[in-house]
Amino acid sequence: MGKNVENEYIPGLAKGVVVAIIGQLVEKGVGFLYNLLLPILIGISNFGIYTIAISLTHIATIISFGGLTKGIVKKGSDFHNEGNLGKLYSLIKFSIIFSVTIASIFILFSFSFPAEISKTFFKSSHYGWIIKLLFLSIPFTLTTGILLSFTVSLKIIRYSILVKNILEPLLKLSLFILFFALGFRLTGAVISFSSTMVICSIIALFIYLKTKNKLPKVGYEKINIKKILSFSLPLILIPSLFYNILMWINTLIIGIFDTNYKVGLFALGYKISLIFLIFINGFIVPFEPRISDFIHNNEFEELKKFHHLIVRWIFLLGSPAMFFLTFFSKETLLCINIKFLPAWIFLSILSSGAIFTFIGSPALSIVIMSGKSTWQLLNTIFLVISNMLISIALIYYFKAIGIAISILITYILFAIITTLEVKKLYKYIPIPASILKILIFNTIPILVIYILNNLSTIHSITKITFIKDFFIFFTLYIMSYFLFEKRDKISEDATIIKNTYYRIKDHMKNPEKYL
Repeated sequence: MGKNVENEYIPGLAKGVVVAIIGQLVEKGVGFLYNLLLPILIGISNFGIYTIAISLTHIATIISFGGLTKGIVKKGSDFHNEGNLGKLYSLIKFSIIFSVTIASIFILFSFSFPAEISKTFFKSSHYGWIIKLLFLSIPFTLTTGILLSFTVSLKIIRYSILVKNILEPLLKLSLFILFFALGFRLTGAVISFSSTMVICSIIALFIYLKTKNKLPKVGYEKINIKKILSFSLPLILIPSLFYNILMWINTLIIGIFDTNYKVGLFALGYKISLIFLIFINGFIVPFEPRISDFIHNNEFEELKKFHHLIVRWIFLLGSPAMFFLTFFSKETLLCINIKFLPAWIFLSILSSGAIFTFIGSPALSIVIMSGKSTWQLLNTIFLVISNMLISIALIYYFKAIGIAISILITYILFAIITTLEVKKLYKYIPIPASILKILIFNTIPILVIYILNNLSTIHSITKITFIKDFFIFFTLYIMSYFLFEKRDKISEDATIIKNTYYRIKDHMKNPEKYL
């Protein structure tokens, strides 16, 4: 007899989800403030330069990781379940040595050709120092990611959330404000980023040692490095491919073919659109170790139920934000700052793609945790090349707007490919029918607001318009859920929430119980 997925697994998962979503809310909230302050305080053109530099840094970082963060979560979880802690420690040691070695090559390159890099991407030879300073922070970023992946492999989510989602953005914002107060602008943004990476690596090391001391004392054991790399290397771009890596690649394309000002507008619209990652990452982080357990135990029917339930909850919580930003992007940006209004088209197009990432991201996790990393290598090659070709073609005709359209197309391809791969692996479609009703819940307030706005004699967009539309939209969405959702489904949701509450309460009282 199969497990009751809703009652047995969701409360435990949701405990991690709540922690993850709180972390995501802090990260996106602070990051949102940071990304609004930067273009205001240093100027949109300098914001474009900073975004290009950060894009280059993140691309070098992801390559240096070599997919090992996902490898640690997958293989490390298996080692832990099998009681092979010595192999887990060896995996961590090897991952740090391997990734820092790769990063050293990028650092050497940045110091050897700073002027050439600066001329290519910034249209000036005076910004080579930015690349040098940012690339020097890469080893610290790698150390942080690997040590925190160790705790995630043990199903301890809170440490990763604390450092990456809470402390890191808060430190970056606080240090930038400090440096700006001292008179630094673009320089202050660069130094605050690098300093944050150093501080976070020190905190991650402390957490790693603290967690390790609570586990049985064992020595290092030999691991199959070839097998580890054969799984991890094909995942080299997977952790950020469809969110950050797309922005990094397309930011560089705009930087080459268009102005720094357009780079700044595109980056602003894209970063705001990434609010949907709160709901995706909030579920995916605690979702992946449990996927590995289901697959390891051959519990495929439970995997299907669990997967469908996760997708439904991502849509239920995340789709309203996606719909609102898509249809009310002008009102949103005007409410923030009138100077940001030209970015509305980027925000609208990119937000509309979230519906496809709601489907593709959980499906991607299923495929990765199934050990099919080679599939993802092929996916990555196809999608990155396709995106670059489409971007270059569209930027010629539509300038920077074409880049936003190319990302939307990539989101669609991403969802189609990962859906077909899950279907091939486990013979089910990872799209539950319940999401159709949720999409209707979103459509109702859109239609009502559209009718009301057309009946009104006032057509100007103001902050009052934003507040009115925001209130109507989310009120009608909630009303639609209670009016049109099935009673048993509402009751099931209420039970999950109640069980989750008691699980979190118990976790707060007895945290060591969950180590």
